[in-house]
Amino acid sequence: MSGSADHILEFLNNGSEEPLVSTPKVIAANIDYKADTVRKRIRKLHDAGLVEYADEQASLYQITEKGDRRLQGELTNDEIDEIEDILSS
Repeated sequence: MSGSADHILEFLNNGSEEPLVSTPKVIAANIDYKADTVRKRIRKLHDAGLVEYADEQASLYQITEKGDRRLQGELTNDEIDEIEDILSS
């Protein structure tokens, strides 16, 4: 997975605190990537099931259980392959 994708998931996961709900613009400001890069990458993360809308109209995203399992290294090889295919398309 790309560095920007990992950084987005890590930001939304928020370490041991309550996971965050955020817009791509706020995520970009906090992980030092351009907003356009985050918007493009977060769409792919959404397609892969790693993030979901908390509020679609407000473009608020949150990490999913699958996204959390990705950060913990708990995905199956098939899940990893599927995610990589989506993110690289």
